[in-house]
Amino acid sequence: MDDPKDIVGVPSVSIDWYRSFPWWDFCSRSVTIAWRISHLLLGTVAVYLIGLGWELAGRIFGVQGPTWAWNNQTTFSIAAFWGDLATSFIQMQSESGVRGLATILFGGLWTTAVCGFVGGLLSRRAIYELGTQSASDWTSTFQLVKCRMPSLLWTLTMPWCAALLMVLPAIVLGLLSRLGSVGNFLANVAMIPMILLMIGAGWLALLGAFGFPLAVAAVVSEKHADAFDGFSRSAAYLYQKPVTFGIGVAIASTILFFSSSAVDLAMSMGREMVFAIFSFGAGTPVTSESGFGISLAANVTRMMTLGFAFSFFWTAASALYLTLRNEVDHADFDDIDLDEKLPSKAVPDVGKPPASHENPALSGVHEQAE
Repeated sequence: MDDPKDIVGVPSVSIDWYRSFPWWDFCSRSVTIAWRISHLLLGTVAVYLIGLGWELAGRIFGVQGPTWAWNNQTTFSIAAFWGDLATSFIQMQSESGVRGLATILFGGLWTTAVCGFVGGLLSRRAIYELGTQSASDWTSTFQLVKCRMPSLLWTLTMPWCAALLMVLPAIVLGLLSRLGSVGNFLANVAMIPMILLMIGAGWLALLGAFGFPLAVAAVVSEKHADAFDGFSRSAAYLYQKPVTFGIGVAIASTILFFSSSAVDLAMSMGREMVFAIFSFGAGTPVTSESGFGISLAANVTRMMTLGFAFSFFWTAASALYLTLRNEVDHADFDDIDLDEKLPSKAVPDVGKPPASHENPALSGVHEQAE
């Protein structure tokens, strides 16, 4: 018996899950993109360079104590990241004064440069693959990020510079408070209008702390994008869709927890298997004093777990950027800059085509037709 829907011509309706829930497809594919061996190694190198920069900053300015505890971390959490970062900054500034501030400035600029370049590469690759369902070649990706590197650096530092300029008058008020009771009274009175600047600086700092991956994604995906495009888009998406942003961060953090645990388990199992076979052959158990190769192998496996977290951070941020852009600007997911490719090679000159000669046998036919 025929289906009644076919008899009366009722159309069947199917749900396009990709269009209805793009964030789920993006987040699940972000894991696949993030633990690709090229992205995993690139994230590991970035984590090592960031830790090296902070260690170098501590040695240059003579700041004692751990400036960056990369070697003690095995998982990555955004909340824990900013908490540890703020704690380290406060400790360095309170204990070392000007030298601590110099260390923070040096390490911050170093981290900005690494995140701008490596984060730009990973974001570009992720956005290209998520939006067009195809992979971008490394050569064109490298050239695009290299051309937009000044914009990447400036879009990462723009909200912090603006926040600093807004609270800079507080230095004058601090100096004024040193001039006895009268100066202290005037400084307190002048502190009242500083409340507005304080609120504005706080919002800018929030944008710089949580909106920077969206800014990087905007710079490497939009046509002819610059630093202001990245700053304005990240601010608009973060402030207009805070619930979507929070849900995306929560989902990405949950996926990161389980996927990074899986990567850490895989790395640990591989390391322990190698060490067990090595111990069987050497006849002695593996220790930290077994040699530089053993120590390097033990540290690399832990650093690769952090490298995956670094890679997934930028990949998931790119997925979240595409989702927010679609909700706010109603832009298609594949609407990204595809024009900046390698310069095309010049076509060789083949010369002028040979002159055509009329067939004498057909001349009479042409005359009769005329």
